[in-house]
Amino acid sequence: MEGPLRRPLDVAGSESETAKDGFPEIAMSSFFASRHMPCADCGASVAAEERDEHTCDPERVLEFRLFQLRDGVAGFDTDLRGYLDSPEGRFEQWLAERDRPSS
Repeated sequence: MEGPLRRPLDVAGSESETAKDGFPEIAMSSFFASRHMPCADCGASVAAEERDEHTCDPERVLEFRLFQLRDGVAGFDTDLRGYLDSPEGRFEQWLAERDRPSS
């Protein structure tokens, strides 16, 4: 026979309520609150008290968006090659070659 069931301990080490999934419910106040949060548009770290005054640098916005799209950019060549090897892609290549003005 096993010992008595115990409730899980929270971050501070005291017993906590357990959610239906069996994991302890930990209040967010147990974690530290960061004074800086990333800007959703440019990714810059902005102090909480400066959030309303923050303006994004257009170059940084572009770099941040490219960073977010990096997986799609990296897979573009593979996707294009796959399309051009498909029946539809081969037809589009043939049509483009046929419709190209001769020099």
